[in-house]
Parts: sequence; C-alpha cells; structure tokens
Amino acid sequence: MLLFLLLLGRMMQTETEEINMKVSPNAAFDLLLPRPQELWQAGGATMQTIEPDPGRYVEVPFFDPQFSSDPYESQYGNTEDFRTKNGRLIGKQALHVFEIDDIEYLARVLLPDESLRGDHDLTIVDSTAWMTTPDGYVGDRDAKLVIDNATPLISIGAPFSSPESSLVASALKAPRAAWRSRRLSLAYSAEVEQKIVGSLRDIYDVPADLLLVGDSRGANIKSAQHAYAPHYGNNIVAFDTKGRAASKKIEMQDLPEVASWLGATLLGGVAVGACLLRHGRGDLLVGTGSLDPRFLAASVTGTMRSLASGETGETISWVPRTAHGHDVLYGLDSLSDYKTIDKLWEYHPDVVRKIVYSGTHAALLHPQAHNTQRERIGVLIDEYRFQKGNVQEMNWSRVYGVNTTNTTAIFEKQAS
Repeated sequence: MLLFLLLLGRMMQTETEEINMKVSPNAAFDLLLPRPQELWQAGGATMQTIEPDPGRYVEVPFFDPQFSSDPYESQYGNTEDFRTKNGRLIGKQALHVFEIDDIEYLARVLLPDESLRGDHDLTIVDSTAWMTTPDGYVGDRDAKLVIDNATPLISIGAPFSSPESSLVASALKAPRAAWRSRRLSLAYSAEVEQKIVGSLRDIYDVPADLLLVGDSRGANIKSAQHAYAPHYGNNIVAFDTKGRAASKKIEMQDLPEVASWLGATLLGGVAVGACLLRHGRGDLLVGTGSLDPRFLAASVTGTMRSLASGETGETISWVPRTAHGHDVLYGLDSLSDYKTIDKLWEYHPDVVRKIVYSGTHAALLHPQAHNTQRERIGVLIDEYRFQKGNVQEMNWSRVYGVNTTNTTAIFEKQAS
C-alpha cells in the first residue's frame, strides 16, 4: 500500500508541476482524481458527435486504441478442452493476452461445441469488477452461463490482469504499469473492450450480436460500450449489470462518505463470504482478487481514478433510448446512489432497475444475485433464439418479469 501511495503522490506532484504549485486543496484533489473530460483529454481522445437516437446527438471521446502486437499472435496458452466439474465436455477454451497502447489485457474465450449450440447465437461479453480478475466468481459465472446456454462467451480483465512470471518480476514492473495506467478512463476501457471483442470475433467466428454482463467497474463501462460497438462491427442486444457505482465525481467533501462506504462494503463482504462458506462455495473467493503488483498498481493509479471521475453518469446518455437492459442497484451502496442512477435511466423505458434496498456493494457476490442473474440471462437467450435473432419481436416482459414498454420498472427485492 505504501508503494501505491508513493506512486499516487509522485503522479500528483508531476502533474501539479505543469501548473502553479500553489494550488488549493480542492484543486490538488482534482489533480489526483480528475474529471471525465480531463481524463479523456489526457488519454488523447478526439471528440466525435454520435446520434444514439434519431435527432439526439451527444459528444463522445474516441481514442483509437492500437494493438502493440499482432492480435492473432496473442494467445497466452494452447486451446484446451472446456469441461464441467463432472468432466462432461462442453467445448474449447483459450486465454489471450492483448497488448494495446502498451497496456496488457487478459481475455478468456469459452466456445461450446457446434453440436450443442442453437440456430441463433449471441456472444456474452463479461467484464470484471475493480480489483478482481476473470477467475474466481467471475470465472464460475462465465462457465455456468456457457454450460447453461451453449453460447460463446468472452471475458475481459482490467488492465494488467495478465499474470507475470513471478511476483518479483511483477513488482519491478509495477511503477511502469502505474505510469502507463494513469490516463485510463472508463470510456477508453470501453472502447478497448469492444476492439478486443471485434478481434476475437474474427479469430473464432463468434456472433456479432452481444449480451453485455458486468459488475461494479464492469457495469460502469458497459453503458459507454454502446457508443463504440458499431465502430468495431458489434451489435449490442441487451445488458445485465450489477453494482453500478459513482455516478457523480467524488469530491474532497465526499471523503467521509467514501470511508463509510468502505466500512459498509467490508462488513457486507464478510457477510457474503460467510454465506458462501455456509453454502460450500468458498472456492468462489479463490482467484477473485489478485496480489500481482502490476495489477494492483494499475488498479489504484488508473482504474480507481476513472471510477471516481463520475464517468458513469456521463456515459448513460450515450445509450440509445431503445436499449434493453437490467441494472441491479443496492440501497446501502452509498457510492452507487441508486436514486441518481435511477433518474439517469428515466429516458430509457426498456431498462429495468432492480433495487435491493438492504444490499451493500458486496451483495453483488451473493449466491442469490448470481442465481437470479443466470436465470434471467437464460430466459433472454431462449427468447432470442425463439425469435430467430429478431430483437424487435422478443417478449421482453417474459425476460425481465415486468412490462418494460413505456414503463419505469423499479421493484424491491430484500437480500436474504
């Protein structure tokens, strides 16, 4: 932790030297945690006008991320059999490490056998939460979604989530990873993910129709992906997210609330962990986090700053108002501020907001949260196939259990 504080301090000093060193505490705080537009500018973005709905225009940053190496030579390990825990063969799986703008990303591809797949497929795209990897509970969810539905899945980790050869080697590279990550934004991460998806689609010939899944950070970047998907030949059918957070920029006066949020999340995490152990699922916690120094450094100097910038609130306006989705929010997740996020979705009648009033941020790990999400996704894929991929004909009331047409659908579900 001392290393990360020193890195943050050095970043702040370096950026402060570019202006007058005699700055107010609030100005110094904003240098440490910039606003979205400042992150976009620092990331070299070019602002472009897009039309998410007829007659409605928004300005979106495009970064044009570039592969630092040939994506077709990115495979981390050989393609392996993908089996259930009981040994039943489902298909193939492969790990890739993509280097984009000198930042590494780990991606896992799960491919069910052609004989198991339906006539009409879509590709599930999963993204990881802050400080987590594509393993652990995310890896378990991904495997179950593919086993349940026999549909391809791509899971993409945060920057530098690819493992190093040793902790010593990773520690030596941590300062460089932190420096490279300092200009990350949620928008940039969203465009990178859509670029990776486009490349993996070419390699494995999986469908361009996408179902976006993600928790916390993974949920935050999903709304921005609606702006970038068409640019990379992808088409978003729907999204299913949990724990979207930090819809507004964190200011200095918010620090006591942040401390309270950390305490509540920690207590909630202990409760959820106890629940997992009680149900014999403590294995889900193994591999969920990572102690890799490069990954931790990038998570603090890059991802944390982007999450605190308030981009989440900015990017919801990039989502077409005809979009279909399901967003789970938690009432005791103070940084999520479900009332604000609910308000931001008010012009999207087909986005269901499910509010768990008694849930903390850690509730997104709860087995009940995973089970209901898997059931919901299973119904969506079944309906998509039944309608032969015609999204306009899909019965979304069947998918989400409520009538989403021209209706603000909010309902409470108490955590068990």
